[in-house]
Amino acid sequence: MSLYDITLAAHVAGVAGVFLALGAWLYGIVLLGRATQVGQVESAIELIELSEPFVRVGGVLLALAGLSMAVATWGVTTGWIVAGIAGALAVGVLGGLVLEPRVKAIGAAARALPAGPVPDDLAGRLREPLLAVGVRVDVAILFGIVVVMTVKPELAVAVAVLAVAALAGFAWATIAGRPAARKEPA
Repeated sequence: MSLYDITLAAHVAGVAGVFLALGAWLYGIVLLGRATQVGQVESAIELIELSEPFVRVGGVLLALAGLSMAVATWGVTTGWIVAGIAGALAVGVLGGLVLEPRVKAIGAAARALPAGPVPDDLAGRLREPLLAVGVRVDVAILFGIVVVMTVKPELAVAVAVLAVAALAGFAWATIAGRPAARKEPA
C-alpha cells in the first residue's frame, strides 16, 4: 500500500463524512418544515447537531488529502481540481454562512420555548424557503463535484457541470416545495 493509496482512502473517508452530514442536514431541514410541536423542532435540531463532527472532520480529511494528491499528482491549477475546490468552497459558504446561522437560531428559539405547539413566528422560520433551497443546492453541488472528480474534464466543462448541479438543486427544491405541516390528531 502506497502513501497515495492511504491519502486516497482518507479523501474518500472525508467525502463519506461530508455526505453523511449533509444527509442529516437534509433530513433535519425536512423535519423542521413539518414540525408542529416544539419537541419535534428540538429533535430535528439535535439530528443536525449530531452531524457536525462528521462535516468538520470529513471536510478536513477531504481537503487535506485532496490537496495533497493534487499537489503530488496533477497540480492545483488543473481545471477539474480548480472547479472541485471552488465547488467545495461554495458548499462550505452556503452551509456555514447561510444554513448554519439560521438552524442555530431556530434551535436557540425552540429551546427557549415550553413544550407545545410551535408558535407562528417560529413556524415561519421553520418553513423559510432558503433552508430548503440551500440544503438541496449543497447536496446537488456535492454530487456535481463527484462527477467532476471522477470524469476529470477541462475547466469549462467542470464549471458547467457544477453550474448544472446547482441549478438541479434549485429545481429540486422548487419542485419538492416545502412539505405541508402535519395536522395533529384532534
